[in-house]
Amino acid sequence: MSAPSPRVLDFGVGIGKLTGTLVALGADVSAVEPDPAMLTELRRALPAGRAVAGSAKAIPLPDASVDAVLAGNAVALVRHGRRGARERQDPRTRRAS
Repeated sequence: MSAPSPRVLDFGVGIGKLTGTLVALGADVSAVEPDPAMLTELRRALPAGRAVAGSAKAIPLPDASVDAVLAGNAVALVRHGRRGARERQDPRTRRAS
């Protein structure tokens, strides 16, 4: 019996470069993008992917629904660098990263 695919929340994905890589590696990815134009491009680039609109303050996923949260593209846009990047346990993850 094979292990289940890791469930990953990729936040602030832009056009989905990291998202596409995660999908290619076998992850079950939920991509959340706050910008409507980027969300349109993401859906065009990854038509079979799960892409939804949402913000960091209102991520549209239930608690404990993912194994990991990534924000590779969004981190570059964080206004308050170190303060914004402090590690925090997200309630949507089942374990701390």
